[in-house]
Amino acid sequence: MFNGFKSKIIQAAKTETLRNSVVGFTLFGGSDVLAQKIEGQKRGCNSSRRLDRKFIDVDEKRAFISGTLGIVAAGYIYPCAYKQLDKIFIGKELVTLVKKSIVEICTVGVLVNSLSIAARGLLSGHSTQEVGKHVRDEMPQVFLNDARVWFPYNMVAFSILPVHIRPITTAIMESCWQTYISLCSNNYDEICQIEQTF
Repeated sequence: MFNGFKSKIIQAAKTETLRNSVVGFTLFGGSDVLAQKIEGQKRGCNSSRRLDRKFIDVDEKRAFISGTLGIVAAGYIYPCAYKQLDKIFIGKELVTLVKKSIVEICTVGVLVNSLSIAARGLLSGHSTQEVGKHVRDEMPQVFLNDARVWFPYNMVAFSILPVHIRPITTAIMESCWQTYISLCSNNYDEICQIEQTF
């Protein structure tokens, strides 16, 4: 009886990991495609022949790299991190929620954002020196924007949203956030212009 129960738990964990990985690949890759469209429109916005332009080409390799990062983040890093946060910060008191959200932003947010920006740069062919400088230039503003966007969401998610709804709402938030990260990750000419809007 115990072996059957154990195998069901293992199967459920594998299924959840697979589902999260597929969602992560789709969100990160799709968000990168959207970022590429935005970048292409920004480059072509001064063109007098704007109406004649066809669809902007998509860099499939870049989108695939982003999707692969999504597998790692959504399939493995996020689930492990959130399980640990739930073990450490128990309850829904305001102080607990604030601490949990701050720790999430300062650990998971910094780790995933910096790894994502660095990996995208390295896998796109930039040197380690270029990538290191780019991460140092981008991360302070990314960190501030992370706090502005994810702190309010975390407060709502950790206090009001049922556990079974959180993956859906987080996926929606994550798709928008990954578009921003993709824009910042691939802008080696200057610091991400989208930061000026926050």
